[in-house]
Amino acid sequence: MKRGGSSGPQYLEHPSKASRYQARTFIVHPEARVEDCTVWAPLDKAPDGVERWEGLVGIRLALDKVRVCAVPVFADDLNLGDEVKVVGSAQGALVVTRVSDDAGNYTFRVYFEDGERDDTLWREILRELEPMECWFDVYSPSLLVTGRGGARVDGGAGGRFERGHPRRPGRAVSPPHVSPR
Repeated sequence: MKRGGSSGPQYLEHPSKASRYQARTFIVHPEARVEDCTVWAPLDKAPDGVERWEGLVGIRLALDKVRVCAVPVFADDLNLGDEVKVVGSAQGALVVTRVSDDAGNYTFRVYFEDGERDDTLWREILRELEPMECWFDVYSPSLLVTGRGGARVDGGAGGRFERGHPRRPGRAVSPPHVSPR
């Protein structure tokens, strides 16, 4: 979800809450169910110079500290469960200044080139990931983010991975910055 004008800052918010696919149903992350605030993470400036921010739901732990209860779509080096330091903006919004406690989770972004035409692609990935108990957020039919904690994931922490689709050749790749529609 995008807010803001084309010349001013853009504020990107998640259309859903972090969830898990389990036993043919979606389970909302327990902390995402009881979130009590939104924090705004600054993103790298886009090539067009527009300032962008990602809004992530969280739980306020202290005046200057929030636990992130979302799987970030665009913010780098920020993951589900991380605790972040925040400051209040002049408008009253909570702005992330840094990660204070890393939760040890990893975030992967999966981009489907055919996602807008085939809304089943992200569902197939979720079925495949079900045994791994990953948390995810679907930003659009073309963009899925998934978070996993604990064990080391092949390919390192976060970033890119590729997967051929069984029905058609192609890639599901994690671009570093995806411009939402």
